[in-house]
Amino acid sequence: MITRFYIDNFKSLVDFDLELAKFNCLIGLNGAGKSTVLQALDFVSHWMTQGGVEKWLELRDWNMKDVKSSLTKNKHIKIVLEIKLNDGTSNANFRWEATFNPGKMCCINEKLVVVGFPVSLFESDGKRYSICQLYNQEPLTVFESVRYGEFDCCGESRKKIYYICDDYKDIDFEYQGSLLSQLTDHRLGDFVRRFKHELSRLRAFDSFSPDCLRVAAKKDEQNDKQDIGINGTQIAKFIRDLKQEEKDSLLKSLQGYYPQVTEIITKLNRATDSIELEIVEQYSPDSKPVRTKADHINDGLLRTLALLAEQYSPLETLLFDEIENGINPEVTEKVVDALVSSPKQIIVTTHSPMILNYMSDEVAKEAVTLIYKNSHGHTRATRFFNVPSAAKKLTSLAPGDAMLDLYLQEVAQEAEATHAQ
Repeated sequence: MITRFYIDNFKSLVDFDLELAKFNCLIGLNGAGKSTVLQALDFVSHWMTQGGVEKWLELRDWNMKDVKSSLTKNKHIKIVLEIKLNDGTSNANFRWEATFNPGKMCCINEKLVVVGFPVSLFESDGKRYSICQLYNQEPLTVFESVRYGEFDCCGESRKKIYYICDDYKDIDFEYQGSLLSQLTDHRLGDFVRRFKHELSRLRAFDSFSPDCLRVAAKKDEQNDKQDIGINGTQIAKFIRDLKQEEKDSLLKSLQGYYPQVTEIITKLNRATDSIELEIVEQYSPDSKPVRTKADHINDGLLRTLALLAEQYSPLETLLFDEIENGINPEVTEKVVDALVSSPKQIIVTTHSPMILNYMSDEVAKEAVTLIYKNSHGHTRATRFFNVPSAAKKLTSLAPGDAMLDLYLQEVAQEAEATHAQ
């Protein structure tokens, strides 16, 4: 789970710092930078785990000039990511720091550490790199470089950890993004590999729309993350590839929102070599079933299906923009309940106070983050209900009503004044 994200020099994100919980809801005025936060997380995840910066830009029809901020003279993009890993084998808090050169499209400095451990797991200056391997027991090796110590590390107090740190090796090849994206899992070692794997399981759905969800998916199109795709165009193929028990579970979940749906169909169109999505609805036992193609399925049902389907993907961190768009309020309440209780880390943006009213006070205190711009146009983030005026409103109002009863611009000014002290 990502617990902290810092980035400097990405669009309006200048010296931007964000603390994250398991479920997160970003609110703020239009143009504050909510969608930009999702884009920045997706950007970093992509080039850290896959490289291919140009590919990411092409998917969004961007170029590097669109990414770099015009609000600062800094040439490079700086990133800090903190991730808490609990994968059943050990608990570890990772911190990855990187400096990205937009001109070269690669990192010129990187460092990965486990909090509490005395040496870096990975370091690179863009010319050379070194990896430190960790072991829970003494490794079978003839090298004299094996060291150990007892450290408050990996969720266990004073645990003996063995480590071998390689000599620095020259980087004799060109690459984009992070050097970690180019090194094999075997070369990285267990701890670095687990960090990279955790960050690779992130996807931002800041550009998906019902029109994209209606597109027939190409049967042979590659999907690197095995999900519905960056804008939802792979949803038909993704559902088709689910196991039968997962398809049954997805249908049952959808019926909790739209009980008239009796079947989700994905069929191969041999003429176009693509997979098309259809649903079957029946409103009463004696009524005739109605089969509807994706072109004519209503927006709310399609978006709900996409949100539910993504829960069956291998991704662990899901980012959704304007979660309420096109979805009936009665359905939205159930969607929020599902996302709050999801085992995955969820980050959503919203303009709707109603979304907040579907959260308990305790969830809202941890989840709701106000995104705003300061007097320099830099995007900032603060826990909404940590701001005194919002905290006071929450004592007598529901979270959404508290948001509605406040002027967000004034709350932002209050937060900025506190930040400046």
